[in-house]
Amino acid sequence: MFDPTVLLSSRRILALALLAPLAGCSGTADPLPMGTGGAATGGLATGGAATGGAATGGAATGGLATGGAATGGAATGGAATGGAATGGAATGGTATGGAATGGDPGTGGDPGTGGDPGTGGDPGTGGDPGTGGGMALSLVEPVMRASDSYVLEFGETVFEVDPTQGARIVTFSHEGTNLLRPLSSGDFLNGGATLWVSPQDDWSWPPPTQIDEGNHSVDSDAVSFWTTSPSDNIASNDISVTKSFAADLEAEAILIQYGIDNAGPGAAQHGAWEVSRHSRSGLTFWPGTPVEESNWEFTPSYQDGIYYWDESVGGNGKIFTDGSAGWVAHAENGLLFIKSWSDVPAGQIAPSHGEVELYLGDNYIEVEMQGAYNSILNGASSTWDVKWYLRPLDDSLDVSVGNADLVTLVESILQ
Repeated sequence: MFDPTVLLSSRRILALALLAPLAGCSGTADPLPMGTGGAATGGLATGGAATGGAATGGAATGGLATGGAATGGAATGGAATGGAATGGAATGGTATGGAATGGDPGTGGDPGTGGDPGTGGDPGTGGDPGTGGGMALSLVEPVMRASDSYVLEFGETVFEVDPTQGARIVTFSHEGTNLLRPLSSGDFLNGGATLWVSPQDDWSWPPPTQIDEGNHSVDSDAVSFWTTSPSDNIASNDISVTKSFAADLEAEAILIQYGIDNAGPGAAQHGAWEVSRHSRSGLTFWPGTPVEESNWEFTPSYQDGIYYWDESVGGNGKIFTDGSAGWVAHAENGLLFIKSWSDVPAGQIAPSHGEVELYLGDNYIEVEMQGAYNSILNGASSTWDVKWYLRPLDDSLDVSVGNADLVTLVESILQ
């Protein structure tokens, strides 16, 4: 079964530039958490050579430059002061006390007694490694802020999950601007971001209660956390979901691993289905291939292999598309929200679904993606990795249908 306490190493998480390919569906899967305190936080980037190493407390401060040759070495107490220049040949030697006066040459002083070389400073005492401020982001601790608030915070980005409400992602903000629609008592289903299991035909409507809004158990460490739902009966099997969350500080992104666990009694077949809700504004766009549009309830623009939906057009309904590069982006309120994953071929998506889907409600939009439709044996799990990014947009950038600069920007962030 899916074991959320088995953590990935910090070296693996921080080395990620893009997510690993879709995990297999048999055996036990490792959650993503753990591991963001390696090289990016306390290692080379912040507390190593760049801050507390050679640059601050090494040669530049307490090493050769201060206490070495320049102060207490040859320049002060060596030949220049107590050596030949004062007490050697120049004073007590040939010129004064030597052959000219009758004394013994060189008795006027002991060479080199003017100072101890290298006593000017201890090398490396200029600063403690990792405390001087840095070139890489660091995670603001603690991760657990309250029983209903687990947070990954770095720079100006805040990512928050409420385990008591179906482990929904309730905040993804930059400088205080949250791009997720808030939860509300009168419209709970249509707030935040969550995980469903596809196909929808297996559970109709509403979504399975324990998975969608139950009180999920949660565990955490200093840099990550992971949740587990109670089980729901879906298509005659006991199904639960896990969610693991960690920060990729190097990429300034959030790593998410979703797991679907089948406790039996038989084999199950499901895909992971992520749904994020946003206000009815802005522009949503993603790469995809043309598909049959006969069952669409609105029609996005399609230019140069990119679908665009501009909320200023209005309309309601649902569309299903085949993504082609494993990402979808939503621009709103001067921010760019990107979700990325390993592209799934059209034939591996659950029946009656698309890899990228949009749903337009009366006052919200759902940006949805599908993982592969997998067979999950009794006692086994299927996992799916997703990565979230949030970036401020330059005021000069034209956020409109067909602007290839938007696509170029997304591709540069995902490199």
